[in-house]
Amino acid sequence: IAFGEALQLTNILRDSSADAQVGRTYLPATVDRVDVFALAEEDLSRARRYTSVLAKNWASRGTIAFHALPVRLARATLDQLKREGPGAKIPREAVHAEVSAMNGDLDRGGDGLG
Repeated sequence: IAFGEALQLTNILRDSSADAQVGRTYLPATVDRVDVFALAEEDLSRARRYTSVLAKNWASRGTIAFHALPVRLARATLDQLKREGPGAKIPREAVHAEVSAMNGDLDRGGDGLG
């Protein structure tokens, strides 16, 4: 549950300005963005632990990568949002770098989270 929530909260935080412009809000006005970031971070930590457990228990490379890549991209997105605010997206080059880093870590027997 936390894994999915981390990804959803990341998307909500990223798209909040664009959503508000068309009248969509997914967070109550009484909720502070700092608290949403904190929950997303906590959930992302759980997602990382889950992915590591998969790797330690001999899940296939494809299964590990399937879990590791969204964790890596959500982490990069949250970092970008902290620097630039709502609407910030990680550039394609950063996505490519995350995929390459994940594959390198998997090649070395890691969990893809490096």
